[in-house]
Amino acid sequence: MNNDSELYEVPPPESNPDRIPGKFRDPVGVPASHAVAWVLMSWEYFKKAPTAWIAVTIIWVGGSLLLSLIPLASMLVNLVFPVLVAGMMLGCAAIERGETFTVSHLFDGFRLPQRGRLITLGAFNIVITLVAIMLIGILFSMLVGGSSDITDPQELQAAIMGDETSGLLLLLILMALLLPVMMAFWFAPLLIAIDNKQVVEALKFSFSACLRNAWPLLVYGLLFLPLFILSFVLMGLGFLVVIPMIYASLYASYKDIFHESGIE
Repeated sequence: MNNDSELYEVPPPESNPDRIPGKFRDPVGVPASHAVAWVLMSWEYFKKAPTAWIAVTIIWVGGSLLLSLIPLASMLVNLVFPVLVAGMMLGCAAIERGETFTVSHLFDGFRLPQRGRLITLGAFNIVITLVAIMLIGILFSMLVGGSSDITDPQELQAAIMGDETSGLLLLLILMALLLPVMMAFWFAPLLIAIDNKQVVEALKFSFSACLRNAWPLLVYGLLFLPLFILSFVLMGLGFLVVIPMIYASLYASYKDIFHESGIE
């Protein structure tokens, strides 16, 4: 079993640290049926330590909601989001090595030498998202007129809600703008934390992986849709299981697409 100094040591260039089995490879396309395996594997990860996963979810969601009430604090949450994701991914790797997943794994990303890159990734995400929202705000002003500061996210939301036709159109445009951003950031925290990639390199690899696996990711989303609906029916309690499964399935899909061991 690796000690802490070995686990968090920066690996040499072009090498994969001994955290998950299988050598790193450029992203490959996998069959759509693998989406089912990702979800099933996520359940297996959850079953290994359900109490710890639920505690992590409560800390994650509860902390984010509390900080969102404080001005500018929500920005801090977005900034460190990739670091927290990296910590949970290291927890999944620990489960795979036969170790125990604990609440402390949520914060293990802060112990990584790559934490600076992960925070930079969070900053990139904030800036790109704000730019996309501002572009939509300007476009909305051009379509419906008005002198208010429509580039402000809250005013933009209020304006869109007040004009259903234009609002729906702009919502679709916003989704189209943000989809490539989501693709670029989806696997990026894992590429940085596990395979020691640079920020821009990680974004490129992630975008390429999502593009190559559009069908598996679509099936993956459809598989989680009924779980989301069930969670709402259960007054939100189902999310204590669904949210851990989402992050565990992210790890499973990453391993499948980027590592030679794939799905065993």
